Amino acid sequence: MYKLVDVSSLNPTEISEYLLIGDQDSRKKNMTRGNQRELARAKNMKRTVKKSAAEQESNKGLTLEQRKARDAERIREKQMKKQQEHQEKPKQSAR
Repeated sequence: MYKLVDVSSLNPTEISEYLLIGDQDSRKKNMTRGNQRELARAKNMKRTVKKSAAEQESNKGLTLEQRKARDAERIREKQMKKQQEHQEKPKQSAR
């Protein structure tokens, strides 16, 4: 996979070119995942667009204060529900 090269016979320009280019065969083997990053970006972009569209529909026509009040009320409801579930759940004795 790697080739040993006697650098004493090469000038500095050839050394730097060899280090930058490297072995072409090994570079081709490493390029099998070349478009994976682009595919992941496209998939993430679709997810982001869908998510932001959903957020916009639920917030449509509401001011910042109205959204804050609505969200605070939802959080209070969740907290009350959680407290009720915790109180209704029988306490298990420690063994």
